[in-house]
Amino acid sequence: MIQTSTGQLRSTSPVAAAVAVGVGLFAFSTCLSVTPPALVEIAREMKLSAGQIGRLSAFTFFPLVLTVALGGYLSLFMAKGRLVVAGCWGLLAGSVILANSHSFAMLCVGVCVLGLTAGLIESTANALLGQLFRGPARTAVMNYAHVAFALAAIGVPIAMAIILRARMDWRIGYWIAAVIGLLSALGILGTGTHRLGEPEAAHVVAGRAIDPFSLALIVAMFCYVATETAICFWLPIHFTKVLSAPVGLAAASNAAFWSGAVIGRIGAGLSGRYVKDVTLLRVSSILGVCSMLVFSRLRSAETALAMVGIVGLTFACIWPTIVSYAGHVYNARLTVTLPWIVGAGAAGAAIGPWIVGEVAAHPGAGLATAFMVNPLLFVVVTLIVLIAPTLEKRARRPVGDI
Repeated sequence: MIQTSTGQLRSTSPVAAAVAVGVGLFAFSTCLSVTPPALVEIAREMKLSAGQIGRLSAFTFFPLVLTVALGGYLSLFMAKGRLVVAGCWGLLAGSVILANSHSFAMLCVGVCVLGLTAGLIESTANALLGQLFRGPARTAVMNYAHVAFALAAIGVPIAMAIILRARMDWRIGYWIAAVIGLLSALGILGTGTHRLGEPEAAHVVAGRAIDPFSLALIVAMFCYVATETAICFWLPIHFTKVLSAPVGLAAASNAAFWSGAVIGRIGAGLSGRYVKDVTLLRVSSILGVCSMLVFSRLRSAETALAMVGIVGLTFACIWPTIVSYAGHVYNARLTVTLPWIVGAGAAGAAIGPWIVGEVAAHPGAGLATAFMVNPLLFVVVTLIVLIAPTLEKRARRPVGDI
């Protein structure tokens, strides 16, 4: 039986709320997933340098860091569901701006709006799920909800590959994203999910937001998201520049990554009731390092496309399982700890592609060398999850958790 917070559900069941949150994550992923595959044509049309491409990621994710923190603060005073639906309206606005972009400056404005509003979703949607579900059900629901995120990350590159192969304007992708942002906002309102996730009582969430255990998860989340975003942001360009792949295959490369992620998240959701969070994290991080090292040695586009699916499979459960792990330790205090963890991920999303871009632009380096930043970051994740149980014992655990 699923345990839920008392006094939070009103007329909406937790399952319906989880589905609605999944729809919001689908919109979140859709709107942020258009840019990487579209960059193949955006860079050509606007003559962007490697540095400018990397800065587009920074303009997306540095604003996201701010609103992740803001969302965490506002959720102490208002329903998290309202912040999620506000973020969906913002995704609509940012996508419309990008659909009308004809300059690098306008692109920066559009991705900045996406980042600002996506941050509200990232911090509050996951906190809402953590508030509605308890115990092993939390791990399962977190992974299942993020399947929606991965499905959008599969569909968007495929759609962009079709658009680009048909020689249609890349801006069509952003118009599609705008429609999905609109539908997700209406869906959350229609189910009443926007009324859920009311603030916990002050005495329940009282305590320090950061201790050694949460700090370790913050660093792990930073390194994980920096790696994931750097791979997805640069993957289409890696396929064209390093592997000499055609534009259509390059644009679809992210779909291979996220296809693996869907399988992995479904598997993590099924096994989450029987396998400890830290075990899932250890297996995934170690296999992630190995799979990236293998991918880095490949020079056949077709073989690399299959391998990048395996990379996605190993990445699959890490983000939602880190959040679930924190929830199991902190319970209601997750409300004050989660913004720091998610915010660290947002900072990693801003910095990861930027670092890879700067390394790639350095004379004598190039994209193949820059890719090696990613397994190095994952080594840090691996080391942290190996020592996490020791730090967990030192964390102050609230009464009445799982």
